[in-house]
Amino acid sequence: MFRVYSTSFLCIMLVRGNKLMSSLYSKDRLLSKSRKLLYFSISLIIIIYLLSSFYYHDTVNILPSVWSCNGTSEYDQICTFTNLCIDKVNGPFVVSEHTPPKINLINTYKEHAIWFQPKTFSQKRGKYVGDEVAVYGLYHPYHFSHYLFNGLIPLYSTMREYGMKNAWTFRGATRKSKQTVLDMPIFNDGKDIVLEYKENNSPKQISPSVQPMCFDKAVVGTGNRCSLGYCEGRITKGDYDAFREDVFKAPLGNSKCLDSTVHYGNGSRIIAILNRYHSRHITNMPGLIRALLDEVDDITIRLMNFDEGCSIRDTAHLVYDVEALIAPFGNALGSGLFMKDNTMMVSIDARWYSEDWFLWPMMTTGIRLYNFRCKSPSCQVYDEDHLKSILALYDITLSPDELLEMMTTKAPFDIISKYAPGKEIDILDLYHKDSSRRVDIDSFIPFFKERLYNYNVSAYIEECKADNICTRPLERNTNRNQGGIMDVY
Repeated sequence: MFRVYSTSFLCIMLVRGNKLMSSLYSKDRLLSKSRKLLYFSISLIIIIYLLSSFYYHDTVNILPSVWSCNGTSEYDQICTFTNLCIDKVNGPFVVSEHTPPKINLINTYKEHAIWFQPKTFSQKRGKYVGDEVAVYGLYHPYHFSHYLFNGLIPLYSTMREYGMKNAWTFRGATRKSKQTVLDMPIFNDGKDIVLEYKENNSPKQISPSVQPMCFDKAVVGTGNRCSLGYCEGRITKGDYDAFREDVFKAPLGNSKCLDSTVHYGNGSRIIAILNRYHSRHITNMPGLIRALLDEVDDITIRLMNFDEGCSIRDTAHLVYDVEALIAPFGNALGSGLFMKDNTMMVSIDARWYSEDWFLWPMMTTGIRLYNFRCKSPSCQVYDEDHLKSILALYDITLSPDELLEMMTTKAPFDIISKYAPGKEIDILDLYHKDSSRRVDIDSFIPFFKERLYNYNVSAYIEECKADNICTRPLERNTNRNQGGIMDVY
């Protein structure tokens, strides 16, 4: 009570002091500098006292922190802290006489690890704002599939494991952020704390204040878990199914995205096709649509455009009822997570480039993914402007003959070696991966019909075994069976 009265008294004195100062300044221009400085100092002391009084009144002594960790290596540790705090000046910190461990927050290759370690203080005051917080990291969140499979789903899996459905989240690390506005439809209760002001770009995010924000319990790290081969931890089919169910509970968002679809035919079986426009563009899409309608019975084709800024919830809505998804290799294949079990996707690969990235998560979710490869020049598009843009990144200018050689041969290492030795594979992969492409329709239609009509998991696995691109994801799913496509074993 005394503090309330004293604070009120000081406020009144401060107001009156300011009025007095204004009066003195206006009436007596000859007021000594020393007296002006005295009045200013008194006002400043009163302000500091008021601020510290309010700060002290609104905070408590932070309790000492204890922690425990589990994991098989330094990269896949998850640590549970008591009394973790965050403020604008110090970032994350604890009150302790001991040094906390370093914890990796990124779910990817070990060389990309980012380490989290709270600062320590012997004593400090703060305000407890929530019971629990999950501390996580993101890898390339501007990329839809990296955001999902290397970031959001590992966080969701960890929170599900530790029973933290209603907890706050704290992004403790980001690799290549680009200030992406995060789409977090399934975390509805707690706020998402971000340290960088530029990352606070949606109603979900919150920046820490000068006053420490404290939590009774913090789970730090996600155990380097993902479905890819470079992760030590694992996402189960149960995690994927629960994540998918929670996404479908969120409201639909961008009508521009949903309205951008075009439908052809009126059959009962829906085949979705997604084309890209900035890179990896399929140039003979009308011919592919016409051939599918003519050759495949009872189908409707849904042509989609994810360039309209589709949210996670909108993406899920566009693919939840399809039996097959056809798309160029890339981000669109990540949407297979929201398709029904025992459906299929076909990746339209460029000539001379295929990879297994999406095979890893799709095998766990139960989706059959096929790579349809370009095997002849008839489906290759020669993209000179695209090639020149890549060469410009390395300050390389080629002669017309060298450009022709680069576009028409699989491995012109001798040309690149003259200008950028050691970068041959990087440059060629960038060009082949992102080039426009054509679908060899005559060979694609029988390939597609056979796999759509004659669904058989055992046949899929046998086909996968014969394909060297499938070897590693198949082996991991076989040896570490936790649901999904490998349930037949």
